[in-house]
Amino acid sequence: MSGITIRALSKRPTTSLRPLRAIVAQRSVSGTRLNNKPSLSHHTENSMASALPPPSPPKMSFQDIFAASHGEHQNVWKNFWDKGTYHYWDRGQASPSLVDFLKDHPDLFQPTEKPLTALVPGCGRGHDVNLFADLGMQAYGLELAASATQIAQEFSSTISPPPAPGSRSYITGDFFSNEWLDRLDTKKFDLVYDYTFMVALDPAKGLREQWAERVAALIRPGGILICLEFPLYKAYDLPGPPWAIRSETYIGLLETVGFERVYHVKPTRYLPAGKDSDMISAWRRI
Repeated sequence: MSGITIRALSKRPTTSLRPLRAIVAQRSVSGTRLNNKPSLSHHTENSMASALPPPSPPKMSFQDIFAASHGEHQNVWKNFWDKGTYHYWDRGQASPSLVDFLKDHPDLFQPTEKPLTALVPGCGRGHDVNLFADLGMQAYGLELAASATQIAQEFSSTISPPPAPGSRSYITGDFFSNEWLDRLDTKKFDLVYDYTFMVALDPAKGLREQWAERVAALIRPGGILICLEFPLYKAYDLPGPPWAIRSETYIGLLETVGFERVYHVKPTRYLPAGKDSDMISAWRRI
């Protein structure tokens, strides 16, 4: 379905969203301009300047730690952040697959009178939040642990502020609760981005179905869900997180709650974990 055009999110005539091609061309989060000439963006420079020391090898694998928690997975995530061991999964940049996808599909976001709103659940240090803010969006990153939110805010203070009207904010809260949403001016989002968040939820507990219902409730009609599909390579009999998934699973989950898949493409650039196997999809909320 890669030839389908996403309908406009708004028909209002004026624009506050910065031109997508220009922003992505100027600000390559991966540290390489899209014409392949080496160039460091301010995100890359500051990521390098604030590089984290390598953590000591864990005594147990992630999967063993979660298995030993007897289902108390939220406490495990909070403990990782509180102890500063989050940088096992931090890659220091937004995914180049996402950067390229936004550049290649500028029709995703049409001009609007007000800045578009974007939400990144499980945002980590906020690299994807920073990318959306640089595109002129009001971008929000959500994390379960207060220590995670603090780390994202501290990292945000080390890089240049986004160009107007873009903004970035970090919130502590449970994705499935309305408590954090009640603290925001916006209750619906134009964009939600999911990468490694849904697959960190135990599918045996029905959390994938709850995730689909939740994102449907958070995205306004005509809005967009972008999924970087990972880990498609993983066998189903292997433990998580992340738990194995396939593109067909996204279809079954999201079409049921009112989404239409409008793009499904294979990236040309990847983060190492999903190299040559990840897919990226965009879904319009009907």
